[in-house]
Amino acid sequence: MRFLILLSLMLAQAAADDRQDWPLRWRTCCDSALGVAFRYPYPFFAPDQTRTVLLRMPTGTRYTIPKIADMRLVGAVATPADTDLAAAGDRLAGAKLSWTDVDWYASKAPHRSATWAPPGVIAKLGTGEGRTALVVRHADRISALVLAGLPTTGDNAEILDSFEVLTVAAKSADKPTTAKPLRTWRDHQFIAGKALDVSGKPATAPAASWKLALEVETQHYHLTGHVAPARMLFHGQYLEALYRAYTKVFQPESMPPFKFEVHVFATYADFKAASGAWGNGIPTGGTGIVGGFFVPHLLSLWVYEESGALGGPQFSVEHVIAHECSHQFLHLALNGTDHVPTWINEGLAVHFESGVFQNGEFQIRPPLARLERLREDYVRLNSPLSGSLGKYLDHHGFIDAGMYGEVYAMIHAFVFGAKAKDSTGKSGLDRFQDYMRALRQREDGAKAFERIFMADLVKRYGDRDKAIAAWDQQLVQYVKGNRNW
Repeated sequence: MRFLILLSLMLAQAAADDRQDWPLRWRTCCDSALGVAFRYPYPFFAPDQTRTVLLRMPTGTRYTIPKIADMRLVGAVATPADTDLAAAGDRLAGAKLSWTDVDWYASKAPHRSATWAPPGVIAKLGTGEGRTALVVRHADRISALVLAGLPTTGDNAEILDSFEVLTVAAKSADKPTTAKPLRTWRDHQFIAGKALDVSGKPATAPAASWKLALEVETQHYHLTGHVAPARMLFHGQYLEALYRAYTKVFQPESMPPFKFEVHVFATYADFKAASGAWGNGIPTGGTGIVGGFFVPHLLSLWVYEESGALGGPQFSVEHVIAHECSHQFLHLALNGTDHVPTWINEGLAVHFESGVFQNGEFQIRPPLARLERLREDYVRLNSPLSGSLGKYLDHHGFIDAGMYGEVYAMIHAFVFGAKAKDSTGKSGLDRFQDYMRALRQREDGAKAFERIFMADLVKRYGDRDKAIAAWDQQLVQYVKGNRNW
C-alpha cells in the first residue's frame, strides 16, 4: 500500500448544507496593516491574494468590475481618520449609502466588549446601492468592511458581527506597546492556552463530532480540529514554528492578509467525510491512501491524526503537515504557484517534511528513508528514475510520490548542499533568493531556474542538452556518495 501526500489541484465546491454553522466553514482575514480582522464563509475566495477582496462564485468563472456588486463580495479598506465617518464610508464603499450609528461596545461578541476592544472606537452601518458597509474610526484611521447585499443577506450578519479592531495585548497593568504584533481576540485565547469549542468558550474535551470541531487561531493560522484541546494547542505551536522555518527559507517580502486554514481530524474516516462534505474527493481505489492535501484557491490544508498509524512513522500527522504547509506557504508568498514547476514545489515540501519540533522551534532533518530508497535505485539503475532530469524542468503536472526522493535530491544539490555554489562563489541559498524574487515577479519558474541555476552547467558543457546529460550522472553520483545530508 502506498501512502500519499498531495498538492491538490481539485476545485472544491461547498456542499448544499454549507449554511450549517460548522466551525470549519469560517475562515479568517486578519489585516494587521489596516488593524482589523473579520471571518468569512468557506466558499469565498480571493482572486488576488494580495488584496483584501473576496468573491463567492464558481472558481474559474470570469468576472468584471461592474458585476462585482451582484456577487457576494467582501472587502476591507482603510483611509486616514481626519475625515467625516459617513463620507469616508461612502468613498470606501464606492456608493452613496444611508448611515446609522453603531454602539461598538454593545455587541455580545467578546472581541467588542469594553473590557477587550481598544477604547474610542466609533462605528456606523451603511446600506444602499445593493451593498452594506460597516465603517469604523479607530486610532489614526478609518476602516470599512464592504459587503454585497443587505445586512440580512446570506451570511452578512455573521460577517459584520465578526469584524474586529485588533489589539496589541490583553488588558493588563502594563501599558501596551505598539511594537507587539496586532492580534485577534481568538489569537489571544491561544496565547492564554485555550482552544475554543463551537460556542466560543474554552474547550475541556474533544468535540463530539468533526462538525463541532474545536478552534485555535494563532498569529498566522486558523486551525479547526476534531482532536483533544491539548493537541489543538500543540498543533498551533507547531504551525507557528513551521511558519518561522518557512520564512527563513522563502524570505517573503510580504504575506497576504488571509490566515492559513488547517483542518485536523482524528481518523481517516472523519477526514474523508469532512472533505467529501466540501466537495474534495478522496481517492478510494488502487493501493494508495491519502495522508493529506492542500487546496490552493481555498488556502486550506486537510490532515488527520491517524496518518502515522496507517502510513508509518514517516507519515505522522506532524510530517504531513510540514510537507503540505510548505505548499500552502509558497502559494501565499508567491500569490499563486501555477508558474512554479512541480518538482521544485514538491522538492521544497520534502525538504521540510522530516523535521522535528524541539524546544519550540522546527529543526530541519533530511528525509533519510526516501534517500535510502533513492540510493538503492541509483545503484541498481545508474541513472535517474525519470530517465533524465530534464523531464522535470518544465513539468507542471502530477509527480508520483515515488519520485519525491529524487526531486528532493535535486533541490538539495542546487540549493541546500554544501557544494551548491556557482562559479562566482554565490551560495545555493543566495541564488534561491534570486529565484524567489523572479517568481514573485511572475517570471516563468522553469526559465528562471535555468537562468539562475543552470547557466554554469550550460557554459561548461556547451549547450543545454549536454548540460542536462552531465547533470543526470552528477546527481546519481551525488546521491550514491552522499552520506552527510
